[in-house]
Amino acid sequence: VPVKFYCDFLRGYFDGDGCVTSTNNKNPSEIRVSISCPSYSAPDFIKILENLRITASFIKDKRQEKYNNDFGMLSFSGYNKYIFLKYLYYQNCMCLERKFQRALTYCYLIESNSTNRAENTKAMYQYKQFLISYKNQIGEKYNEKHRNYFCN
Repeated sequence: VPVKFYCDFLRGYFDGDGCVTSTNNKNPSEIRVSISCPSYSAPDFIKILENLRITASFIKDKRQEKYNNDFGMLSFSGYNKYIFLKYLYYQNCMCLERKFQRALTYCYLIESNSTNRAENTKAMYQYKQFLISYKNQIGEKYNEKHRNYFCN
């Protein structure tokens, strides 16, 4: 997949097999962001994410006896959750509305820093670094849509 299509490819896959869940809607650190995928696809997803300098861990599902294929989930932690969701969802993108709304809520919690945590400030700083890196990677093909994310 060419770099310029990573965002749309990942968003399509995330809308289908991704998840944003929370045990406490007021605390960003309690929100989990993950994508279910077959074990054989995980290295390809991780490579795409590494090219974007986003870190995810693959956790293999232990219930193999119930399923024909090995699978697990890519799990995002720390500021990588924020960067991943900000990268996927920009203004007027085609997406699943309920995932968009959950991502919007999570990003708002980070940006409003309602829990007054240093990790929220770090997430926003790392996102700015990500944008600089992304622009350098894409070069002249940099798409301005990633300047105007929905969570500003």
